[in-house]
Amino acid sequence: MAMFATLLATAQPPANDDCQNATVLPVNALIDCPSNTVSGDNSMATFAVGEPYCDPGGTYQDVWYTFNSGIHDTVEIDLQIGTIQDWGLEVLDACDTAGTTVACGIYPQLHYVVQVIPGRQYWVRLFTNLDFDLPGTFGICISASDPPPLCEGSTVKTDQDEDFVITCPDGSPDLITLVNYSTGLSPYIYVLMDQDDVTVWPITGDTFDADTLAPGVYHIHGVSFDGLLIGAVPGRPITDIGSDGQCYDLSDNYVELDVEICTGISSSAPVALSAMLTSERTALLLRGAGPIGDARVDLFDLQGRIVASWQVRGSATERSLPLPSACADAPYVVRMTLLDGGTPFRATVR
Repeated sequence: MAMFATLLATAQPPANDDCQNATVLPVNALIDCPSNTVSGDNSMATFAVGEPYCDPGGTYQDVWYTFNSGIHDTVEIDLQIGTIQDWGLEVLDACDTAGTTVACGIYPQLHYVVQVIPGRQYWVRLFTNLDFDLPGTFGICISASDPPPLCEGSTVKTDQDEDFVITCPDGSPDLITLVNYSTGLSPYIYVLMDQDDVTVWPITGDTFDADTLAPGVYHIHGVSFDGLLIGAVPGRPITDIGSDGQCYDLSDNYVELDVEICTGISSSAPVALSAMLTSERTALLLRGAGPIGDARVDLFDLQGRIVASWQVRGSATERSLPLPSACADAPYVVRMTLLDGGTPFRATVR
């Protein structure tokens, strides 16, 4: 008698035997499936009403799950097979026969990509058609990728992958093309500012002519914004920038633009420095009255295009920096930035 009572106890239907008592499943990040798989078993399940849309005309045992789509418009459902021999999966937008089928598939399908409406509740029926094979254990996991952000400032550079450009106004166009790496859904604009981050003017499009600028140091910021951009007005600080929409986001960095006078460029540094090209124009020589220290050295042509860059370290008073190829017979700009934040050095070399 005790054994008979035990068998009756183990033969009880599972808790999620009907959709009113569906087991709640989370929507995981894509990388978290199948590690967050939830175990299931329809061996003792029953069947009430409503044949599966994609497998009609059979005898079934099914269990039910439910999830909320949250911010997602697509979810992925993955099955892990245990002892179950025949299976099918149906996604509905309401419980039982009141729902409309959103997705449906049968053996041997294990992966489902389901289009959903954000913020809606959905029900998942995992069933076995007993006309074909047996029910059993399985695992189920729901996941989704995060949608792109509405506003994302990200990073800005030139189309030459630079975040520092030197130009000099000589009457010839100095076109600078900007790029950003935002994945945001909102519009994106570049804003030209002075070195104190006060707006000079918003840039129309991705390319502008730096030859029209007065000598000085400029910062080019990117802004991703929803709605209308406000505060990007000449003479107003960067802190005034915003939007009348849901969000705005400034770029994480800026492109520094140094507009130099084409001749007579001054030099300054914590120690007296000189710079010159070798007679063969195959190396840049730096000489200091004291240790030069750790620094980044960049060599630009007068259109602001970078010719070569070096990282120098140590306390030597003289450096010979090899060039990748011989330089043309023309002026160049040397810029040395000390890694400890000291005064930068600029000079022209010929």
